[in-house]
Amino acid sequence: MEKAMAKDIQNRLQREAFLKDNCDAVEEKGYMKPFKAEQLQGHKEKLAETSIKIEEIEEELKEIKKDFNDRLKDLKEVAPNIALIEV
Repeated sequence: MEKAMAKDIQNRLQREAFLKDNCDAVEEKGYMKPFKAEQLQGHKEKLAETSIKIEEIEEELKEIKKDFNDRLKDLKEVAPNIALIEV
């Protein structure tokens, strides 16, 4: 069987539909591109920096949530007393 079918169909979507309609199964294929040592080191450094930033932001978020929860807790403790006074 030919490895290149429907090359005469110019529209990519039509060609893709034609191939899917006339095949037994669709196989998704990909490949891994090898990186040079410098590129790999650069990606590792970027990943490390990004991970550190994420950790810092998550820690900041925890502190902000704690502060808001503390403020909310104080108000919730005061609210029932105010309702009793005004009745």
